[in-house]
Amino acid sequence: AFVSFDVETGGDLCGIVKMSAQIFCFERGTSTPSIKTSSNDLFNEYIKPLIGAVWSQNAMSIHGISPDYEKIRDASKIEDVWSNFCSFIDDRVRPDEVVILLAYNGGSCDLKWLWKLTQAPNSTMNIPSQLQFFLDPLRVIKNYKSCPLHPKKTKLESCNLKSIYRFVSGEELLGAHDIVNDVKAQTCIVGSTLFFDFID
Repeated sequence: AFVSFDVETGGDLCGIVKMSAQIFCFERGTSTPSIKTSSNDLFNEYIKPLIGAVWSQNAMSIHGISPDYEKIRDASKIEDVWSNFCSFIDDRVRPDEVVILLAYNGGSCDLKWLWKLTQAPNSTMNIPSQLQFFLDPLRVIKNYKSCPLHPKKTKLESCNLKSIYRFVSGEELLGAHDIVNDVKAQTCIVGSTLFFDFID
């Protein structure tokens, strides 16, 4: 199974303000990739930062989430949302099943925040045991010249999520930087015949 994962933050001095994920797997016995998902397989929660958190103007301008946003005011703290995320995984994935965490360009952002949550000194949170591997589709696309999504083959000026999603699906990524749409786009890209063979 795979978990397409993304976070939005309010900046380094604020922390995570939204967490989204989608669990998916590939149908067995088909000659071409066929993704199996359901509306039940989507996680999407806002997070209330700690009192005194300093919000970055740049971050707010990108995703539009601010301390005055109603869903932030009504949100739970990170410990509760992380617990909900772990339950989301445990309720849908067997304890002995191996899951690949998938995050587009995630090595520079999402993994850093996961490390802070679960591995940093004095952290009280744990990563679900099923999440054992990490896949960054952007790294695959850029590093494997034989990948049909490599820039030399697509002739795209950018390999950002929006551009690759448009190339793969033929549709615009509406609401880009709304991470619930971003995780669905990641799922679409990885499940594409243009990418599937490069899942190792």
